[in-house]
Amino acid sequence: MDPRRTTAASGGGRSSSFSSSSSPLSSSPSSPAVLRSPAGSPQVTRREGGSSLGKPLSSPLSTKEKRASLTIPKSGSPLLGTDLPSMGGLSLKSGEKADAGGFSRRRLPARLVLGDEKDDSYSIRFSPDARFIAAGSSDGSVRVYSSLTGKLVYNLTSDDNLPITCVRWRPESLLQKNKNILVSTNADGAIRHWHVTSNKCINTLNEDGNQIYCVDYRFDGDLFATAGKDFKVRVYDENKKALLSTLSGGHGDVTAGHASRVFSLKFHPTDQNILLTGGWDNTIQLWDLRMDHAVRSIFGPHICGDSVDIYNNLVISGSWRQDKSLQLWDYGDGRLLDTIEWKVGLGEEPCLIYATQFSKGNDAEYIVAGGSGSNEFRVFNRKTSQVVGGVWGLKRGVYAVDFSYDSKSLIVGGGGMLHLYEMHLVE
Repeated sequence: MDPRRTTAASGGGRSSSFSSSSSPLSSSPSSPAVLRSPAGSPQVTRREGGSSLGKPLSSPLSTKEKRASLTIPKSGSPLLGTDLPSMGGLSLKSGEKADAGGFSRRRLPARLVLGDEKDDSYSIRFSPDARFIAAGSSDGSVRVYSSLTGKLVYNLTSDDNLPITCVRWRPESLLQKNKNILVSTNADGAIRHWHVTSNKCINTLNEDGNQIYCVDYRFDGDLFATAGKDFKVRVYDENKKALLSTLSGGHGDVTAGHASRVFSLKFHPTDQNILLTGGWDNTIQLWDLRMDHAVRSIFGPHICGDSVDIYNNLVISGSWRQDKSLQLWDYGDGRLLDTIEWKVGLGEEPCLIYATQFSKGNDAEYIVAGGSGSNEFRVFNRKTSQVVGGVWGLKRGVYAVDFSYDSKSLIVGGGGMLHLYEMHLVE
């Protein structure tokens, strides 16, 4: 199967599509026709008919409350769970022996399962206060759930019905007057700002001719940046909603810039001038906002989703490939520091990674990664590179993951549903 998310324009006028491998967008009686690209990956056209902003919803599309939670041991062997009838389960227990795949077979369900099995979520994010979970859906809506109850409380829709490729909450700041602001992008080049709690789109920008796959805010919320099909990084002023600069290309023999589509973009968590991007061209590019080109390159990672992250002097990459898929790099000089082993049991498929992230607010103690193939996610101890938990055997791939800002919760988008876990450290 083609590892890459593909898009295509058709007809006269602004029409485009977005899809990824391992059937993240599949055809059904209620979904539009599926086209095939030359590489064989599915492409889904826009749905007919428009929609408008609606009122906040008081009931979930699908919610199952569970008492169990994800428990991470500080030591001991990992224990992972197989899937349940409609969801994955996870269990971690100290001192239990692992099987040939690196884990034993016991399951514990997520605390909450939310979402709609008919539509995949390509991007999910906790709000800064962890009250809400935003999910960018393949049906063109941004669904906002309560992290406490799992109920769908807001449904943000537009008229184009194109799949939402990325969502990000604006960081909270004393200088920002409005709270609960979310930005979303889609495969037709649209950037929308939403005031979530009033259920309104407050601004729309368009990158004509581009298909946007990733967006991120700088830590102070004053800037945001986008990237996608045309290999360029565009930096915007959040307050003026205006384009500030366009970054592209490399510098002589030092850096190459991007030569293909870009699927992951992350601002540096503490340096206001640095951001990172990764894509199909097997590179991660480092950009300095004071320059108009890439200033450093990391060569090797094949990025097909939101699978680049940075913590202090460490960069994590998740590649859509069968081996050497999860790797740690030195931010300073681009050296490969570690390839984290993803053990596979006999007769099992490898995991082709779409999403990875460091945990937040706890010295980045954990790394979560998930993808297609084996349709699973795993949580690793960053310092030991050992698996401490995970879920496999989901109905469809894992395309998005996110830790809450205090890392007490983990949300995973996979199997057409969202799985919410509570993380606990135990002796």
